[in-house]
Amino acid sequence: MKKTTIILITIAILTSISLFALGPKIDKARAVWDANTEIDLAGYYLYWKSVGGAYNDSNRRTNSVSATPNYNLNSLSLVPGVYTIAVSAFNTSANESGLSNEINWTNRIPANVSNVRITQ
Repeated sequence: MKKTTIILITIAILTSISLFALGPKIDKARAVWDANTEIDLAGYYLYWKSVGGAYNDSNRRTNSVSATPNYNLNSLSLVPGVYTIAVSAFNTSANESGLSNEINWTNRIPANVSNVRITQ
């Protein structure tokens, strides 16, 4: 019988705020979690969903192994709104752990800005 290991990953959202003449700006929104220490660790998956939605592979990003695993959430290019974030680990045999605890993150940065004009 194959043994499956469930890995608990703690996620924390760190938001850096820089003050500019025009007011506060969010520089970074980063998910950070404790590294998995298993020898055959191949990487992590970061999942997101709208609150009340479901996780699926199209809402998943792969993250490489590092001593301080993290993911820049702004790189997801999501529309503003509230999202639930969770992480799993996978090994070299493509076995995936269960999901970590979930956290809610409010994205306030627009995904794409177009047709911007400055008028006086």
